Amino acid sequence: MRVDGKQVAELGALPFVVAMEQLLRAEAARHGLPQPDIHVTTNVSRPDGGIDGRTEVAGASASDRIPCGLGLWQFKTGRVASDHAPAALRAILEARRVAEAMERGGAFRLALAVQIGDKRSAVEQALRAEAGRLGYLPSRVSLCDADDIAAWASEHPAVWGHFGIELGGAVPFQRWGRMLDRQAPLVSDEARDSMRERLREVLRTDGNRPVVCVRGISGVGKTTFVHGALDTPAVRDEVLYASALEDARSVVSEVTRNLRLSTILVVDECDDSDVKWLASRAKACDGRLSVVAIIGPLPSGRAERTVPDGIEELTIEGLPRERMNELLLAVAPGASAEQRGFVVAIADGIPRIAVMFSRALARDPRLNLTAVTREQAFEAWTRRLVDDEQSLDVLRALSVATRVGWEAELEFEGEAWAAAYELGPWRRVRDVADKLKAVQLLRPQGRRHLYVWPHPLAVALAAQAWNAQGPSLLSRVARVPSESFSDRVYERLRDVSDNPHVRGVAERLLATLPVFSSAQSVDQIDNAQALAVLMESNPDAGLAKLEDLLAGQPADVLYAFAHGQREVVDVLARMAWRGQFFSRAERLLRLLAAHDGAHWADPDAQVGAYFVPEASRSGVVMRRRFLSYGVTSTWSRLFAIRRAPTSVDVRTRHAVLEQVLRSSSAQDRRIAVEALSDSLGIAASVGGMEILGSLPPEPRWVPSPAEEHASSLLAWRMLSSAVGDRDPAVRSAASDALMATAMFEAAHGRGDAVAAELERWAPAIGLAVVAQRIEEIVQRIQVLDQKPSTVELADARTRLQKRVAEAID
Repeated sequence: MRVDGKQVAELGALPFVVAMEQLLRAEAARHGLPQPDIHVTTNVSRPDGGIDGRTEVAGASASDRIPCGLGLWQFKTGRVASDHAPAALRAILEARRVAEAMERGGAFRLALAVQIGDKRSAVEQALRAEAGRLGYLPSRVSLCDADDIAAWASEHPAVWGHFGIELGGAVPFQRWGRMLDRQAPLVSDEARDSMRERLREVLRTDGNRPVVCVRGISGVGKTTFVHGALDTPAVRDEVLYASALEDARSVVSEVTRNLRLSTILVVDECDDSDVKWLASRAKACDGRLSVVAIIGPLPSGRAERTVPDGIEELTIEGLPRERMNELLLAVAPGASAEQRGFVVAIADGIPRIAVMFSRALARDPRLNLTAVTREQAFEAWTRRLVDDEQSLDVLRALSVATRVGWEAELEFEGEAWAAAYELGPWRRVRDVADKLKAVQLLRPQGRRHLYVWPHPLAVALAAQAWNAQGPSLLSRVARVPSESFSDRVYERLRDVSDNPHVRGVAERLLATLPVFSSAQSVDQIDNAQALAVLMESNPDAGLAKLEDLLAGQPADVLYAFAHGQREVVDVLARMAWRGQFFSRAERLLRLLAAHDGAHWADPDAQVGAYFVPEASRSGVVMRRRFLSYGVTSTWSRLFAIRRAPTSVDVRTRHAVLEQVLRSSSAQDRRIAVEALSDSLGIAASVGGMEILGSLPPEPRWVPSPAEEHASSLLAWRMLSSAVGDRDPAVRSAASDALMATAMFEAAHGRGDAVAAELERWAPAIGLAVVAQRIEEIVQRIQVLDQKPSTVELADARTRLQKRVAEAID
């Protein structure tokens, strides 16, 4: 197979220039000539002074088609290329830039997209004769017609596409780029950067160039990685891409047969036998054929195997979280930080999954994890991972639990589950599992467990299992003599919480299991963990169960609720993030906070920090407090104005506090005062993205400057009103908090409101005490250049001091 002169002659002006540019670059790449030395203009309508291309090769050129030193190229098509009269040839050589270059000793090449036939030699002699008359060295002038160019192009299969020739299904680099399903911009990391350089280095190596295997699971970005690595002038014009081995066989056959051909062949969707065949053919081509084989992941347990000579392997791993976040910022700029965090958390470092999920959520933010896995793009990706039904059955069975005992003393668990799920003989099930481990769809956890990977695949298959078998699946789980296996099945339920069968099962378990029969039974760590998992699987049923267990309990029972409190508070905090569950979750947290014995508020377990105003004598305006996981602090943080751990707006949340401040319970009013005090703090890192089962998070509520100002004043005034509470403990807490927050508000330019409120509540707090505190506030905010606040507070202080003096008289 070869290019024909007629195919060259049929090219228009621009296609001919583009083809010549790639041909020059392919020739340079074959002979190791620097690509920056190749210059071609594709603007065929702009005056070019007689030069369409320029090559600059220092020293001797290894190519007989690219001259050493300065080389000038003129490309002619159509009627212009057919005019070979001496005057026309002389005009070409007299062009300004041609003349300047020839006078400097350059070489001139005239490329004509016409077939001259027998006249070719005569035309070239005429061109050289005109060069001699102009004082140029005739040997530095040459001509190539369509037949010459066709013979040259026939040596470079990667350029054949310009002339309408296809080698099987292989396509040149530019067309591959247009075909590439690049759903996201190329995002890299240090490991991929290193492998990219290694791939380029291997392809630049002289001699018998090896086959490079680029390994990785489907969707991790192997094809995009290879395309990006080869997208350099040094190699891309030599590249042909085949989507499978069958599309590549014609290229391999041509390069093997024709000793003048050379190319870089990228073959996608390979397996190990394909790689062996390609390696043997590449070796037979003696360096003229380089192969990049895109293949699945390295089989598990064979990492130490010997790689055959002539083959180099590069393994593409998943992207780290920070790089995944960069990718999502590019493909889904409108997504909230919480939505991006959700996608990053479930995508397991696989870019294709992240892009599919982020785009699905952009279309409908209410979609949950299992709903996205039913989308056509995800199902197509799943079929690429595994397409035989037997393997799918094993994966479905194992995906029902987050992990399954499989080896050593836990083999009984896997065998019992295989029998309960009716997968067939245990030996055959293990053989299928071994094949799935080889392609990393099953991964070991420790030495004894297996789990389905990646996570979205496990979720999709678990949903299929529940859809196929419904509640009867739970009876199969009961046949496995392992309580921990049941717990791991419950853990998976929250991943498929949108499934009606799963919600029904969770509701049934919450209603019937003895471990959820009383507050005392739930007050065990294991039972509380199971309750939390089932609450995420069915939030409505879970909240109803917890309300039934805790509401109406005597104080001593609630104060004693200690061992399971952490798990319960944690799941309630996640539920409070979402608007639909906020009210019920907040009430339960408040109930526990009012009876908080600080059972698990470990002061050393610092998960962040926030700042609150504190009126100490140290001169520090804002003091840092560390967060612990205590229920009171968890409930208080729900009402923060800045960076609250919820999607609910502050007006709704402050309405709750107004109601609590009117409660008949002094304990409720006391914790409301604490919440108001904390809400006025400057949050540095409070809360975070909260994922509830398979539901994507709602965006965190962020106040506008006007909302923040209004909410701060409202919170401060509610705190002021608590100074007049009928309970001494509430009054004392409110008084201390009021003075601390007064300094904060005044420091932020709200001295008028502070002065008015302090004067209003001075009789309840004490005139002299308030006057002294105002003096402290004035002294401390003077350094903050808040002159208006200083003046207003100083006036209030003077009025209070006058009232104190009058009272003494």
